[in-house]
Amino acid sequence: IAAILPGTSRSGITMTAARAFGYDRTEAARFSMLIGAPILAAAGLYGAMGLVTADATETVLTLKDGLIVASIAFITGLASIWFLMSLLSRMSFLPFVLYRFALGAVLILGSPLVGLL
Repeated sequence: IAAILPGTSRSGITMTAARAFGYDRTEAARFSMLIGAPILAAAGLYGAMGLVTADATETVLTLKDGLIVASIAFITGLASIWFLMSLLSRMSFLPFVLYRFALGAVLILGSPLVGLL
């Protein structure tokens, strides 16, 4: 239900729920990454199928380009997960919480300037 709120991320809400159920920081992050893997894989396959079945006039990417981009994204994703896991083994979620509060305050206070409130 929290996912319908703007700004709520899948990983953030699953890590918060795991922490509420007693998981430590690294276990909560691992749980969040593992629970997201099937849907991310399905989204990747869906995008790949669109690339394979697209007419040559509909796309500027070839299958080779798509595989290169997907490989780079996969490697970057693994590096990001490794970095997050090593970071969480040394520090708490507090910097992430403070960042979200600060970003939220900036967005709320700045929204009248761009006509959103």
